[in-house]
Parts: sequence; C-alpha cells; structure tokens
Amino acid sequence: MDENTANLGHVRRLPHGPVQMSWRLGTMLIDALASIEKVRPRVCLMNTAMGDDFTYYAMAYEAFNAAGCDVTELKVFPQPSADPEERLCGSDLVWVGGGSVANLLALWRLHGIDSAMRSAWEQGVILGGVSAGSLCWHLGGTTDSFVRSSNQ
Repeated sequence: MDENTANLGHVRRLPHGPVQMSWRLGTMLIDALASIEKVRPRVCLMNTAMGDDFTYYAMAYEAFNAAGCDVTELKVFPQPSADPEERLCGSDLVWVGGGSVANLLALWRLHGIDSAMRSAWEQGVILGGVSAGSLCWHLGGTTDSFVRSSNQ
C-alpha cells in the first residue's frame, strides 16, 4: 500500500486537500426562485457580514448555479465591487449571508448600499438571507454582534 493512502485502522490518509464543502438550496429559496418565472433568474450574493469570505461565495455560487441561476456578487471589501444600485436593481433575488449585522449595516450605510437595497425592494427584487442577512431588513432584532464586557 502506498504511504500516501496507508490505511490506519478506520482512518484513511489522503495526500490532497480538505474535504469539499458544498451547499444545496432549501425549499424556501427554490420556491422564491420559481416565483420569479424566469429560465435563469439573476441572483446577487452579499457576504458583507463575514468580511466577504471567499468560501461563502464559492459555495453559494455553486449552489445557485446548480439551481439554474445567473450569479453575481456585490462585495464591499476592500471597496464595493460594482455600483450598488445598478447591481442590486439588476437582480431578481439578493441573498445576504450571516455574520455581524452591526458591521453589515454600518458598511452598507457608508457605501450607500442601504439606499440601493431600498430601491431594489421598491422595484420588486426579492431580498433574503440567513442570520445577519435575515435581520438586516428589519428595524430591530436580537443580535450577538456586540461583545459583552465581564463588568456588565
């Protein structure tokens, strides 16, 4: 047996890379995409709340592409990757990932993304997300975005 694939009891060593992670879209997203009634809905991904983490984008691109979508993103780091109003209003669905809702909202205000989101919503773009990406649409909500000091 080759040393790179030596069987070590119930553990098998492999010489290359980590386990591939992937996502599948859930029923809520499949239903939202179906309501758009387009062959290839345009989806814009945003992961501002996690600092535009590359892994999130890779997995989300894979999942939405597999569902037959044309996928793009609006990144904020190191600066907006596209004109926010143009990118968001040109989408059928905007999907926002989780992380720090406080940081997400601060950066969106700084770059005018909050106003662009409102314009997209007024034009009928479906807005959704998970965790911080589901809180950002509301006037308030419970968040763990703030560190509590031991004195409180």
